[in-house]
Amino acid sequence: MIKVSIPATCANIGPGFDVFGMALDFYNYIWIDERDKFSLEIEGEGRDLLPEDKTNLMIKSLSSVYKGNIDKLSIRFQNNIPLARGLGSSATAIVGGLFAGNELSGRPYSREELLDMAIEIEGHPDNVTPAVLGGFTISYRVDNEIRSVKIIPPDFNIYLVIPDYELETEKMRKALPDLYKREDVVFNVAHASLVTIAFLNGDFSLLQEALLDRVHEPYRGKYIKGYFELRDRVLKNDEGVCVISGSGPTISCFSEKEDMKDRLEMYVNELGIGGRIIKTRPSIEGVRVEKTI
Repeated sequence: MIKVSIPATCANIGPGFDVFGMALDFYNYIWIDERDKFSLEIEGEGRDLLPEDKTNLMIKSLSSVYKGNIDKLSIRFQNNIPLARGLGSSATAIVGGLFAGNELSGRPYSREELLDMAIEIEGHPDNVTPAVLGGFTISYRVDNEIRSVKIIPPDFNIYLVIPDYELETEKMRKALPDLYKREDVVFNVAHASLVTIAFLNGDFSLLQEALLDRVHEPYRGKYIKGYFELRDRVLKNDEGVCVISGSGPTISCFSEKEDMKDRLEMYVNELGIGGRIIKTRPSIEGVRVEKTI
């Protein structure tokens, strides 16, 4: 039997639209064994919504690299990451399926080749790259090739404010303008550079200044109840800094404080945001594959 662990991700991260991503210490798990017939059991988030057959995104990704008979696989998928909340749930399905299929086939593909496949399936790199590599990642394009750089982020707390409603990525992309003012582009280049320096130097105070954005957050934040108010309150009280995770609606609040969960719950209730709060940290590891008994 093999076990695959795939981290949730926080993508975009302020000014790093479609470029920045970070793996979180918060995982989905897949267990696979060879049996007499195909079966897929889904536990946790979305178990009543996700198909338990070969149309499942994880199974389709596995099938694209698996060399054996898929009808002989017994699969259990522990889905801990909420769907359509901006935490990379689809990326975990793609990455988990690819790495599981590769392991079952004797590892014919390298990690880098599997990452390329994952990006092709997902369509953009900011979620799948940290899910594969771990850490804080910067993805960029050279001609038709997407390349990535990994930075080990400092250890700080991440409080995920997860509302109890969904936002579709496609809808949130359509919320963005086609053209931007020059000063907004310059603003984002400067602040994205500062984010990179803050992570390289482990400078959390600089990170608080750097995580401002004019490309996607002003437009997407309008669809996330209480986002701007929560962000401004946390920043004003010198308690950390909040960003939209992926395309939302999850709000990721970065903080050095160990006891921010109660404070955030108070803010969330006062602002009528609703949902739940999960405390996690950056993960320096990406997808892991283990053989189990």
